Amino acid sequence: MSSSEISYVELASRGPIPEGLTVLRVLVGPPAAGKTTLCAHEEHRFGTRLSLDDARAGLGAGTHDQDATPAAVEYVRLQAHALLAMGADVTIDATSTTRGERATWLAIAREHRAAAVAVIVWAPWPQVRARNARRARPVPEDFVKDCWDRVTGLTAGDLIAERFQVVLERRPPDGSVRGPATAPTGLPCPRPGGR
Repeated sequence: MSSSEISYVELASRGPIPEGLTVLRVLVGPPAAGKTTLCAHEEHRFGTRLSLDDARAGLGAGTHDQDATPAAVEYVRLQAHALLAMGADVTIDATSTTRGERATWLAIAREHRAAAVAVIVWAPWPQVRARNARRARPVPEDFVKDCWDRVTGLTAGDLIAERFQVVLERRPPDGSVRGPATAPTGLPCPRPGGR
C-alpha cells in the first residue's frame, strides 16, 4: 500500500490547525488494526513515531510484555515531551482505546500547545482477528475484541469532547465503514478552511 492509496475521512474539527503549529497525533485502534503499518507508510507526514510496543520490547521481555506497560508509557511520555518541546510533530502508536489512555497524550499536547489530532484506525473484526492470530505472539483475543468494540462504538463527538482539535478516520482499503463514528456528531464543528 502506498501513501497515495491511504484514504482519510475528517469526522470532526474545532477548526483549522494554524500553519506551523506542532501536532501530536494519537492513533486510536485495536491491536492488529494496522496502526504501525499506517505509520510506516505515512512517516514523511506523521513526524516521529513513538510506539508502546517498541518501548515494551526495549524495557521488558518483548512487545507482548504487559508488565512493562507502565514503564513503557512513562518512557513514551518523556520522549513525547522532549520532541514537542523541540517543535517536532509526534505520532503515538498505541491502542488508545480508552478515555484514560487518550487523556495521557492530550495532557502532553496541552502542555506544549500542540494540536491534538485523533486518527481512528479500524478494520473489520474478521481481519483484525486473523491478523492477530498470525502474529508470533498473538494478543489475547478477548482483549483485542474489547478494544475493537470500544473503537467501533467511539464517535467523533466523543473525541472532540475530549478536546481533540481534529478527528480523522483511516478508511480500510476494502471500503468497510465503522459504526457510530460515521454518524453526524451533532456538534457545530467547522471544517479546516471553513467558518
